Amino acid sequence: GYWRLGTTSGSTGESQWPVMRDQGLASIGWTQFLGDLSAELKESDLKQRIADRIQPDYDDRGTTTRKAGEIFNFLRRIEINDIVLACEGATVRGIGRLVGPYQYRPELSFPHTRQVQWLSLEEWTLGPLEGPRTTVYPFCRHPGNVLEVERRLTGAVAAPATAAPTQRLSQTPALDPWSARIDSALRRKGQVILYGPPGTGKTWRALALAKELAAR
Repeated sequence: GYWRLGTTSGSTGESQWPVMRDQGLASIGWTQFLGDLSAELKESDLKQRIADRIQPDYDDRGTTTRKAGEIFNFLRRIEINDIVLACEGATVRGIGRLVGPYQYRPELSFPHTRQVQWLSLEEWTLGPLEGPRTTVYPFCRHPGNVLEVERRLTGAVAAPATAAPTQRLSQTPALDPWSARIDSALRRKGQVILYGPPGTGKTWRALALAKELAAR
């Protein structure tokens, strides 16, 4: 999955990105009422427990429920190897892969943390903005944004020209951008679903790529 993580404190407007970047963390705030949730992660009513604790932060139950859902997503729905985008508004500060479980770090301004391996620290701007005014958001509404993430992770390096029959290649040629995106997804999630109208080459390309990756 792909997830957007806000990096700015709602109460102070201070960016937490330098800490997240330097310590390899995906982290969220809610410091006043929430506390350490390590011992409650597997409870069936975890989302309700979160909502009950953060209720004093908000004026209405609807907002409380939405924010409790975001915290729940961070704790339970984001899985190891999911991709996270650290965002300040529409600006992406970094793209990373989640590699660790929940840890409570009370010394941090954003104390609820999970370890992340940052794969790209290049800043860029989202096309359609997803999840404005949210801290944790499933990043999937606009396929163009997902494709841009994959492009930046794979580098979108074009395959070199085919060598002459008598030339020996010193190294395996790079995959084309489409194949590299599929290869990247397979390595992270173990499966890929191709979709589109009939007759557009899904089966042919899937078989061709499977043979190519098996050969490599």
